[in-house]
Amino acid sequence: MRRHRFIEGLNMAFLFKVGLYKYHHGSAQNAVYIWKINPNANETEIVNKNYKIRTKLKAQLKIFHTRAMKKELIENFELHVGKCEKSRLRHIISDLLGDFSASENSASQKVDERVDIMIELGDPEFISDLRHLNGDGGPDHRVNYLRVQLSLIALFITLDLDLLIAVRTPPGHSWKNPVERIMSILNLGLQCIGLMRAEMDEEFEEIMKYCNSMDDIRNKAEEEPQLKEQLLNSLQPTLELMENLIKRLELKGEPFGTFKAAFDEEMTTLWNSLLSIDNLLTMEDNSKRSIQNKIKFLEFYNHCCRSRHYFFEIKKCGSLDCHICKPVRCDSETWLKVHNFPDPIPSLDGKKYKSFEELYGQETSEEYRPSLKDKKNSNNEMGFKPSAQCCKNVGTLIQCGECDKWRVIYSKSKLALQESEELARFLDEIQYTCGDSFYDIASNDTNDSMKKLFSIVKVNNTLTCNSPIEIPYYSSRLFKEVLCFNCGVECEEHNTTNHGEYFPYCEDCDSMSDENKKRKRKEKKFVKSSKQKNVETN
Repeated sequence: MRRHRFIEGLNMAFLFKVGLYKYHHGSAQNAVYIWKINPNANETEIVNKNYKIRTKLKAQLKIFHTRAMKKELIENFELHVGKCEKSRLRHIISDLLGDFSASENSASQKVDERVDIMIELGDPEFISDLRHLNGDGGPDHRVNYLRVQLSLIALFITLDLDLLIAVRTPPGHSWKNPVERIMSILNLGLQCIGLMRAEMDEEFEEIMKYCNSMDDIRNKAEEEPQLKEQLLNSLQPTLELMENLIKRLELKGEPFGTFKAAFDEEMTTLWNSLLSIDNLLTMEDNSKRSIQNKIKFLEFYNHCCRSRHYFFEIKKCGSLDCHICKPVRCDSETWLKVHNFPDPIPSLDGKKYKSFEELYGQETSEEYRPSLKDKKNSNNEMGFKPSAQCCKNVGTLIQCGECDKWRVIYSKSKLALQESEELARFLDEIQYTCGDSFYDIASNDTNDSMKKLFSIVKVNNTLTCNSPIEIPYYSSRLFKEVLCFNCGVECEEHNTTNHGEYFPYCEDCDSMSDENKKRKRKEKKFVKSSKQKNVETN
């Protein structure tokens, strides 16, 4: 109130006549401008002079817009022009309206600064937001798979990026991934929906009867080229129906979108970009073993790439005379501030991880990855020795959320039907990692029946993600899938003639020596009977 009275009394505070201009904009900026009026000027001159001063002041004042106003502007802009990256829209609004509002957070501020540099350099591709490529973390998005890394390298080369980082969401944190969050909404939208493709010609329907997987369909399509076209035409009505259903759904007011699958020509163009690194690469080179003789590609990979379990980074070296990667596109001053993506490092108390700002610019490693850390307790808490018979008593596997290896569930006695059903429900609700026990991952409100079940069924808590597939998986002969003994991926067993002597290995792991592949068998010791002793004596 005192401030208000002071401002209102400014007209009478001077011995001469003054002009007054007040500018109010919420809590962002409030200003009062005062100037002296010539006492000899007439009324018309005073009005004109005041108008010129106010016009000049308005041009110099900074304008601030609320978040709600910005959001409305962005929505209206996208409605008329189409989808655009939010960072670029913010720059357009700020530039057109003269808006000097601060960024919503530090991350947005850094992106906005990059966009400003992009505009100054006149390079619209200086920064590219690739978050629209987010996936669900399945095999097609596992950044430690070579076939995924090859696609990222092709994208890096095609867009001529200076830095590309692909990150995978760790187990138990799917709620952080927008792709995972929309799954529940998709389930609601697809309830009570029946889908059926259109019928193809009789000869192609006959072929499809004997196809049980996508691999079978692809193999048949190579033998019968028209099958692919027939199948695509058959699926088109179903795809259109699904597209219309999905576009009606939304998350937090933002409607879902769909995209068309890449054509063969587009995939070929993307693949050809890899040939600029090594022209000996072929589309069959999708495993680490297959690229062992690709010298130029390995040179690029070791020079520009960093592979981790949860992220994959491709970064130019920045040297002007480098013969492996192209020169960087951003200015040298900015490039000096660009560092490698850091690995998570726990704080001193070990209760949480250090912030990105603390680690950025430091050399880090994967040594603190939970699945790599050895368990303090190396003793088996199962209470019995894992065996093929204990495996048969349950007949169920559980998959690690980090390494994707299947682990055997054991029991000393055969489970009853009710116990098997209860175990199946429990397995559907948990996220397992190698080394866990069921007691570790069960909730605190576990009922008595589940506690009783946990006293019967066990997993080997001494395992880590580096441990091979358990021997009872093979010796029980319950499971049809042939898993690589070392990495756990499904593979074709090469040593079929020596199945009892060798473990199965995939192509990547097949380079190991035969001595390491052999199954270790204990020598059987027999107690000689008295009759055998007499025979030997005679």
